[in-house]
Amino acid sequence: MNEEVSQRERKREQQKREAEERQREEMRRFTELMRRQEANPLDVLNLPGDATPAQIKARYRALCKQLHPDSNAGNDAASGLLRQVTKAMEQLRAQGKA
Repeated sequence: MNEEVSQRERKREQQKREAEERQREEMRRFTELMRRQEANPLDVLNLPGDATPAQIKARYRALCKQLHPDSNAGNDAASGLLRQVTKAMEQLRAQGKA
């Protein structure tokens, strides 16, 4: 029984590490996009050019949740990325795509 518990704990820890690595990679990608002046709003949201309004809104909500200051206390990079994501969504709304 203890072996089952420790296996579950190891699996949870592995999943947590994988999720954290995915988040770090996504932040690196967004940071690189922010450096480019000509960043397309859909690129910032990591969406294809033919994304539907529903896909855009879902991705925006997911990124806001991931980058929100409550989830990233003291992480200035996440705050900057959140501003960039918000700006991209504003551009998409102004273009009538979201």
